[in-house]
Amino acid sequence: FVITSIDGPDTSGNVTIEANDILTLADSEKAVAPKAGRGFLSAAIDAAATIVTMLPVGIGAEYAASGFATIGSEIVGFTRSGDVLTITRGQSGTIAAAHNVNDTVQPTYSVRLARVDAVIKELLETYAGVPSAYIPYAAWQAECERWAPNLVLTTDICKPEGVAKLIGELAVLGVTIWWDDVAQLIQL
Repeated sequence: FVITSIDGPDTSGNVTIEANDILTLADSEKAVAPKAGRGFLSAAIDAAATIVTMLPVGIGAEYAASGFATIGSEIVGFTRSGDVLTITRGQSGTIAAAHNVNDTVQPTYSVRLARVDAVIKELLETYAGVPSAYIPYAAWQAECERWAPNLVLTTDICKPEGVAKLIGELAVLGVTIWWDDVAQLIQL
C-alpha cells in the first residue's frame, strides 16, 4: 500500500495513517500524460519553418530525442539536438501555421498502433511511477491476445491529462484494470 497521509500524534498520542492501493499513484491529481512542456520558441516562425530553437537554454534535455509535440494547435513531428528541433509540420491532420515567440512546445503522448496492454503499462510505469513488480505484464499480454489481439490504439494526447482518466476512457473498449489485494498485483 501507499501511505497517503499521516495525522498526529493527537493529544492522546495516537497517530492515524491512511494508505491506499498502488493505483493511487495514477490518480489524475498526481499523474498526468504527457508531462507539461516547459520549453518555448525563441523566435516567431512562419508556416514553412522546419528548424526551431527552444528556450530557456538547456531545456532540450527535458524532451525526448524524437517524437511529437504541439505548438499552438499544430502537431509537429520532431527530432532534437540540444535545444534545436527539426520539425515536420502539420501532423495528425493539423495545419501548419505561424507561431509566435514564447509559444510553448508541448510534448504529446503519442501512440501509434500499440496494443492496449502496452499503452496501459506505459501510462502506469512512465507517467504514474508504478513499479513494474505490480504489473503482471505477461498475464496482461495473454489476456489481450485471447480477447482483443487486433485492438490497437493510435492517438495524440496534446496536453497533460490525468493517467486515471486516460485509462478509464479505455473502458468503452471493454478494458479495465483493478487492484487485486490478495495477489498484490494490478489485474487487467
